[in-house]
Amino acid sequence: MDPKTLAKVKESERNLNIRLETHESSEHPTFWEVTAWMTRTAEYEKMTGKADLPRVWGRKYITTPTAGGMVLVIRNPQSGDTFTTETWGDIPSYDSFVEKVLDRVKESPLDEDFTTLCDEANTVIPAG
Repeated sequence: MDPKTLAKVKESERNLNIRLETHESSEHPTFWEVTAWMTRTAEYEKMTGKADLPRVWGRKYITTPTAGGMVLVIRNPQSGDTFTTETWGDIPSYDSFVEKVLDRVKESPLDEDFTTLCDEANTVIPAG
């Protein structure tokens, strides 16, 4: 990964309180993968009263260099493989893919996925 992109990743991790896991096959770039995880687990443990919550609030983004901008988005990848597809336009390099992932996470914070997961599990989030 380009040092400028890596610096953006590190800055976004600090500013958005997330962690990014990246994967690019350097010998044969058959696919590109980025997983974004929330790092504020303790707050949600306090909110839900559960002592040991798994790291499930995240999204996995997968594409290939030849996918024509189509990206698989897997929400909550630890609990299932249900995905949606999105069209992101031209993605000429792995670095541009990582930057587009960062843009998506800024536009749609991972907190939104947590609320959805609580709704699906009929879990009530205490106010405050």
